[in-house]
Amino acid sequence: MGNHLEFLQVKTPDPLINTFLNVWHQYQCKMTFNWSRFISYYERGTDRGWGFRDSMQDILGVVHAMPSEVKARIKTLLKIQKQDGNARSVYYPGSGESVGGGRSDDHIWSIFSVCTYIKETGDVAFLEEIVPYVDGGEGTVLDHLIRGLEFTREHLGEHGIPLFLKSDWNDTLSPIGQDGKAESTFVFFHTAHAIYELIQLFEYLGDSEHLKWAREYYEWCQDTYPRLWDGKWFIRAYTDKVRSTVRMRMSTTRYSSILNRGQYSLDYLA
Repeated sequence: MGNHLEFLQVKTPDPLINTFLNVWHQYQCKMTFNWSRFISYYERGTDRGWGFRDSMQDILGVVHAMPSEVKARIKTLLKIQKQDGNARSVYYPGSGESVGGGRSDDHIWSIFSVCTYIKETGDVAFLEEIVPYVDGGEGTVLDHLIRGLEFTREHLGEHGIPLFLKSDWNDTLSPIGQDGKAESTFVFFHTAHAIYELIQLFEYLGDSEHLKWAREYYEWCQDTYPRLWDGKWFIRAYTDKVRSTVRMRMSTTRYSSILNRGQYSLDYLA
């Protein structure tokens, strides 16, 4: 663990904050990456494997210190993505099997993981490495990312917002989408942020062909997001009843954290 801590050291006026950031926070991120929500240190994935979205997020906390392991983890997870761009939800490292899928956000997390890995390492050749799809065929790492974003844009609801599908990042909202008509604002902003990351990547690479595609995609995001503001609140989602909405104001609680996430994404859409 000692070598792991050497890659990042923070100095503040508060020694307790220093200890938290330099030791315990990094320890927690590394353990989370290693075990990825296994039930215990002895559980090897036969009951609760690696969640696709969970593990792609876990990568972000350790990529600066263990890039080789992160690269291998990304490739392992991309192998449970389907040819249509959607990904299965859970991977079992003990058997290599995977289950689930049909959620609206899983595949989008790959973009943040890959882009962050490249920012930390400069390993742009990673984009050209070949990774199989779980249902047959294969493609480059970049192909996997693009297919994921195309899946989102090909699955829109009545309001032109990405379909909620089985769930978006907030699984507790899954009852609103039982009939397959619900739409997710979270996934829209998630997607807008992801395509913005790819625009920056393609600009850096000088990849004019993919940059043209990404900018056109981003223009669609810019044209769409005003529909999500009702004059006072951002709409969190449309339910299966289509005209019924879930706003930032649910019951008497104001979901300022969700609103702040929306504003964070709006910075990219300005």
